[in-house]
Amino acid sequence: MYRWIDLKMRSGTWAWLPIGVLCLGLIDVRKAAADPIESLRAPGAAADPVAFAWTTGRPFVRTAEYGQEDWIALKDPSIVRHEGRWHMFCTVRGHERSHAVAYLSFEEFGQAQGVEPVIMPMHEGYVAAPQVFYFEPQKKWYMICQAINKQWTPGFRGAYSTTDDPSDPASWTPLRPLDIVRPEKIDKPYLDYWVICDDERAFVFFSSNNGKLWRTETALADFPNGWSFPEVAREGRIFEASHIYKLADRPGYFMVMEAIGQRGRRFFRGFTADRLDGDWSPIGRDGIYASVTRPEKNNVAQPGGRWTDSISHGELLRTGVDQRMEVELHAPFVFQGVADDERRGRDYGKIPWSLGLLSPVHEAEAEAEPKPEPANP
Repeated sequence: MYRWIDLKMRSGTWAWLPIGVLCLGLIDVRKAAADPIESLRAPGAAADPVAFAWTTGRPFVRTAEYGQEDWIALKDPSIVRHEGRWHMFCTVRGHERSHAVAYLSFEEFGQAQGVEPVIMPMHEGYVAAPQVFYFEPQKKWYMICQAINKQWTPGFRGAYSTTDDPSDPASWTPLRPLDIVRPEKIDKPYLDYWVICDDERAFVFFSSNNGKLWRTETALADFPNGWSFPEVAREGRIFEASHIYKLADRPGYFMVMEAIGQRGRRFFRGFTADRLDGDWSPIGRDGIYASVTRPEKNNVAQPGGRWTDSISHGELLRTGVDQRMEVELHAPFVFQGVADDERRGRDYGKIPWSLGLLSPVHEAEAEAEPKPEPANP
């Protein structure tokens, strides 16, 4: 049975989490430094001031036959809580159509597998990796994604769609391209576009699958146009799926970004910065956010049986829905996963990704009691 409980943490704050997907609390910062961001950065020889530990049940939704298409994978989720329901947008991959965006809506995660996804009609060709949020200055919902349109130059690029009602798949406008320049020296396409805003500017972050994370910006009043020339935001042991959030429970910004480990297994590293155009520092000693790549790096328990050997493209459950992308540091994390046996010998497009939920585990006892569903953001 799935219901909501709230957990009282040692800090005295309360977090709403769904039980039935093994939400068991979270690991907290041990002793905050004077600068909360500094307390998350690599501490050298000092004791690690922050750590993440997770548990995950079985996938809460797997692929199936929807309409006349037998979809191979369900991946790249973006999810918001609005008007008492979860609204999830994700990539589906199929035999007839390689990439599309699907929409699912449910009150509780335990209901998701019984919901038939609706294929979004705003684009008939390749479209993938959605991000959905409410843009307060225009009072509109936006979907940011990557897509292919032969009429665009280049044909593969970031794009956006808008609506007044995110629950109506037919209401989303046809895709329009994001007018972001690609430097001539970069021969790899940009992908996994992510928007986040502060009080004055809108930023887009994206990857080029060569160890570089890129950033461009525009004035909030000019969004979604007027983008600056892209510059490298971070370079190193990173791959794709950079998701950046404003921390709601402390100052600063938090980024999770996918990396590739042993045997091609995916995992996430975490980074912090004091501003969106600042320097990104790895959390803790090794930057590990969520990993099942090898025993010494494994911080994800699977008490219901090991169903995934990768923690790939996902999103934190946000405290709101708007362009600020606010989260608490230890928020539950929706992700795509797959077992090695299911992935082995397959081209990437044939891997049967499913969606799971990482629930943070607290190092101390959490005080829990049943509560009604939280109010809408």
